[in-house]
Amino acid sequence: MTIKKFPEDGKDGAPRNPVADGGGPPYDGEMEARIAKLAEFFVEAGTELRAIDVRLGKIEMRLDVTATRADIQESANATIKWVVATAALLGVAAITVMTFVLNNAIPKASAAAPAPVVIAVPVQPGAQAAPTALPAK
Repeated sequence: MTIKKFPEDGKDGAPRNPVADGGGPPYDGEMEARIAKLAEFFVEAGTELRAIDVRLGKIEMRLDVTATRADIQESANATIKWVVATAALLGVAAITVMTFVLNNAIPKASAAAPAPVVIAVPVQPGAQAAPTALPAK
């Protein structure tokens, strides 16, 4: 694509006017009609641009309120994290309660009484033995 330079001053030093240069090409009798059509087009284009600008403003307002994909992913991750943590906490609490209930629900068997210790004292010869029965009255 080549870039054309805007015509500058003419050869004689007078400024060039490519629209009105004496009636010859590129200026002809239909030039005024074409300029009028262009003016109409620019008015219509301006109206369309204003309508587009209004719609763009509405879209921008919606985008400010609408959650982005990153926001949605972040909230999903946070929800999953809290659900897993709550499930783990409930599991630990359930195991703790079951352990406490099982340890205290069944009474513990008391330990069997130990057999009494009998100390036998040897009898000395000549000593009187203790009566085994009480005398009758």
